[in-house]
Amino acid sequence: MIIVDYAAVLLLAALRLLLMGLPATIRVKLLSTVIRGIFVLKPSLRHVSHKNLALAFPESSQSQREIIISSMFDSIGRLISDFLYLPKITKDWVEAHVELPYWPRYLELKRAQPDRGLLLVTGHLGSFELQGYLVGILGFPISAVIRSFKLPRLNRWWNNIREGSGNHVFDRKGAFRQTLKELHSGRDVALLFDQNVTRNHAVFVDWFGKPAATSRAIALAALRTKTIALVASLSGLAHGRYRMNVIECNFDDIYDNSTLDDSKKIERITQRLADAYCQLIRQNPEGWFWMHRRWKTTVSDDVKEDFYSPSALT
Repeated sequence: MIIVDYAAVLLLAALRLLLMGLPATIRVKLLSTVIRGIFVLKPSLRHVSHKNLALAFPESSQSQREIIISSMFDSIGRLISDFLYLPKITKDWVEAHVELPYWPRYLELKRAQPDRGLLLVTGHLGSFELQGYLVGILGFPISAVIRSFKLPRLNRWWNNIREGSGNHVFDRKGAFRQTLKELHSGRDVALLFDQNVTRNHAVFVDWFGKPAATSRAIALAALRTKTIALVASLSGLAHGRYRMNVIECNFDDIYDNSTLDDSKKIERITQRLADAYCQLIRQNPEGWFWMHRRWKTTVSDDVKEDFYSPSALT
């Protein structure tokens, strides 16, 4: 395992060195071609993508879904390219390449509650690695809950890049206490929101019209700290430019509702976040990871439906 760990780090470091010598457009093209090859070798990924797209956009034809999937390959290629480029990112680069229409409001919120951090709700949409990195570059380092790699040296190598702008990452196992600590210190915390979770960690909310097992941790953290959540993504534009998309979610009406118990408040907060996140996906459908088995966990053990069964493909 140690040899595999060292080999993985050396291979990725060498690959990064090689790719960074290429123009960005060629780099993205090569990486997207690799992703296409993976989908050819593992056709279940395309099947899952079609199933998810058919549910999210029932009016779409198979050819229209294929166009979105093809564009998704390019988006993932750009995501990987952006991650490799992170150590070269500067404040001048961000100001020249990234549109930040929400930034004045963000600064206003930071001034209004300096001793309480914001919840940054994100996921596998657009260039999410660059999204968190640039906030640190602009002077507001964040903390982020991440899933660690099983190989420790690879994990350190990857996270050292992520933390290059002053950000801090910590593993999702036992992350709730750390999340509250960071928020109470005034530091923003980013959490991924768009993946399937097991039933014991889930609250089921409407996600493109179908109940989806969604992490309750973000809503619980919001409830404990009474803070504001920003649902955000970074979408790619033409000519190497980007735009930060933010939907602000204030839950005061839920926090102060004495007719609701905590479980109902968590459900309503999570639904509001889900609605906002699905709105961002609709605005940039090619940017989301449609190959996720988002609806894998069913509402009940008694439900035997296999949503991703090949025979169910339409």
